[in-house]
Amino acid sequence: MKYTSFAIALIFFGYLNGVQGKTYYVDVNAASGGNGNSWKRAFNNLEDALTAVKNGKGSSGDQIWIAKGTYKPTSPTQPNLATFNLPGNVLILGGFKGTESSVLERGICDPNKTILSGDLLDNDGANIKSDNAYHVLTADNVQNVLLNCFSVKNGHAAGTDLGQVSGPPDRRLVSIDYTNAAGAGLLVRHQSNITLSQVNFSYNSVDSSQATIRTNPALGNPAGASGGAAIAAIDENTTVTVIGSSFENNTCGGFGCNGGALNAMLESSFKVFLSQFKNNSADRNGGAIRGKDAHDLEVYASSFENNIITGGSIGDESGGAIGAINSNIKVESSYFKQNASSFTAGGGAIFFHSTFDDSEPYVLNVGNSTFENNSGGYIGGGAINISANNINPATKAVISNNTLSNNVAIGVGGAIYADIVP
Repeated sequence: MKYTSFAIALIFFGYLNGVQGKTYYVDVNAASGGNGNSWKRAFNNLEDALTAVKNGKGSSGDQIWIAKGTYKPTSPTQPNLATFNLPGNVLILGGFKGTESSVLERGICDPNKTILSGDLLDNDGANIKSDNAYHVLTADNVQNVLLNCFSVKNGHAAGTDLGQVSGPPDRRLVSIDYTNAAGAGLLVRHQSNITLSQVNFSYNSVDSSQATIRTNPALGNPAGASGGAAIAAIDENTTVTVIGSSFENNTCGGFGCNGGALNAMLESSFKVFLSQFKNNSADRNGGAIRGKDAHDLEVYASSFENNIITGGSIGDESGGAIGAINSNIKVESSYFKQNASSFTAGGGAIFFHSTFDDSEPYVLNVGNSTFENNSGGYIGGGAINISANNINPATKAVISNNTLSNNVAIGVGGAIYADIVP
């Protein structure tokens, strides 16, 4: 924990040192009519503060301080489309009591004090999610955004999407015009750059049943762009950095849904440090993290426990913790325990696959990590499955200085299965 706090402090105060802008205050219990200039005159909703930063063009590095409480986005038209639209060049901090005059007075961050929720009508307890927000947060073409000390929960991305898929044989996702079937907690698009520190994502969900982007009729038309119940990153040069955060009980359901917590598509990237992934699930690929035609998935000093794949009708439902197709993966000093693929597939913890040669080489690099009690199915690889159909000759896997124990597979390779990838 002390290393986590130290790393977060470095990032956090690195942002603060460069900030010269204005601070806006938000308190859900404040009286209406506030101008956000102090705790006594605080905005009583987050949207007013986000709008104030946007109207100031966000060029000076403004801050938003948010007091404890639960905050929900609103929409004047369709409730499902309500979302907190994040501006650029802003530091957004939660966990305040509502009396502090400096960030140091906030003390140790407790993400559960300030909650950003998609349960717009407070009826999730009755298992009614059809009226929840598709995306609790949205970052669209914004840079230099830092969120610190929040819980993000109860987003439910169950809408439609629209995009283009290439023809056979590849049937590759080419573009996404819009999506309401990905990124229930946070949707990040169009070259956005966002950092999350000490942010907990829980009970966010995706349902792909209404998604219209479908990839392969021969496999029953599984969803092609649905997933990332906590965070979905889309488009080239979009990067999400996650530090000291947790992802728990996020689910990606519906035929072909990918990425129980995180989903990277169309050359986007995730960089994950000192974070925890527990009890997340997806139907097809990547119970916790999935990348398809992504740029980089980097994971450092993080843990994955009991993340699972729930589908099985296609036969390739793999990667209980991490699943990547035509994407680079780097995992360093991390821990994988009791993650599982479907019984039909493999890669109980990690699945690295190249479906075709798109002229780019891909690299799997796993080092100094521990794998125990993970399980794979008939395709093999209780801990790691490395496989390909038609690959670039420079694609490779480097597995070094790891500890593997008590991993099992129904098929070959109780610990590791590798076919033609060198």
